[in-house]
Amino acid sequence: MNRVAILAAALLLIFATPQADAQTKSAQTAGKQTGKEQKAHRGPVSEKSKTQFLLDFGRITNALWSTTDYYDKVFFTDKKGQKMTAFYGSNGKLVATSFFKVFTDLPLRSQGVIKSAYKDYDIVSVYFIDYKAPKGGVRYYGRLLQTDNFFVALDGGGAGKVLLRVDLKGNVFFYKKL
Repeated sequence: MNRVAILAAALLLIFATPQADAQTKSAQTAGKQTGKEQKAHRGPVSEKSKTQFLLDFGRITNALWSTTDYYDKVFFTDKKGQKMTAFYGSNGKLVATSFFKVFTDLPLRSQGVIKSAYKDYDIVSVYFIDYKAPKGGVRYYGRLLQTDNFFVALDGGGAGKVLLRVDLKGNVFFYKKL
């Protein structure tokens, strides 16, 4: 059990770090568009993001900020005790939040599909990406998301690790081999 807790914590760091790759259209439009995504130039955390975070979540004393090529990212515990990550675009607007869930939080339909199709896999973590941006999308492992989604990380031992996407209707999609 302790091994599972350590693995879940490690995956949180992996999934909630730069690989989350959240991005808005405004970041895509930085520079000339060539049909391929453009990285926005990122420096220190934007004061716009910090100000918007204060408006969005109130005064949070445990906020840990970082930047990536596409967004400002903040790890924090909200006032209800939920550990979260918030992603802010280059314009300082909230793009998405992410937080852990449990398997039973998934739509019932998806629980059955996963238990059946991945019966030889162990559930490592379940988390939810709450999409906030009115336009654009959130880049996650190089794919554009424009709706809320659950993600389920599974470990099949010798079969490897996989990431599944579950929409709010309970449809399950293979997302990526990890």
